[in-house]
Amino acid sequence: MSAIACRPTVFYINRDIDLPRRERIEQNFAACRIEAKRIPGINGRDLPEELRGLFPPSRLKDGEVGCYASHMRVWQQIVSRDLPYALVLEDDAKFDESAIALVGDCLANLPEGWDYVHLDGRPRRKRFAYRPILKLRDDRYLVRYLRIPDGTVAQLVSNRGARKLLRDVPRSNPVDVDVRMPWRWGLDIYGVSPAPFEQADFNSAIHTLGGNSRHRSWSGSGYRSPSSFLYNLKKLGPYWWSRCALEMAARKLARSMSRRRPAAGKQNASAAP
Repeated sequence: MSAIACRPTVFYINRDIDLPRRERIEQNFAACRIEAKRIPGINGRDLPEELRGLFPPSRLKDGEVGCYASHMRVWQQIVSRDLPYALVLEDDAKFDESAIALVGDCLANLPEGWDYVHLDGRPRRKRFAYRPILKLRDDRYLVRYLRIPDGTVAQLVSNRGARKLLRDVPRSNPVDVDVRMPWRWGLDIYGVSPAPFEQADFNSAIHTLGGNSRHRSWSGSGYRSPSSFLYNLKKLGPYWWSRCALEMAARKLARSMSRRRPAAGKQNASAAP
């Protein structure tokens, strides 16, 4: 199947008050010659009736509740329209024609039964270890992550994946945290590295509504909880799980040593006559 034949339905989330974001991303769509359906972002202080019961009082901030509910609204669209899959973007997604072509290539090569594909990344020193599954265009790879990168700026979601994520259970984590725990939802999740989508230089809409809850005490790594350990061991296989775990440990040690060196240099300088 060709990458062109695999072009998905595209949704993007955008609050009514965020007109500059809407104008920028629609210009991006026009430049790439694709059509996209806007999903109005939900205000976390004014949830739709059908979603209120899923967000009991918690440490989540209003912006995080609204972001999560907005993604749920997209998942509902995928299910109600019986779409096989969709590309879901937040309004600060940054991309070009090569990213859209990569999505088609990804869809043409994904193994049967996939639920979710993480597609966005942001510049950082910290990288995420993965097992390469197959090579895609532009020297990118379809991968299995040991620990899924944070963010929900761009993702592919299948109909089956949307149904799993719409389970009738209370939500007490930000949406990007829940997605990073696929064992909780039974998700078969992949990624693309290097990521084809980036985050545009906008202030986070979540920050304008109280910031992040910093509810990050979950065991989301590839080896910090029995559930994550068993999930990743199954998905990566023993060899790649061990290799990725060692890679992450080596990077963590290197970061720790690099932080200590400047501190040691300052102490030596202050002790000098």
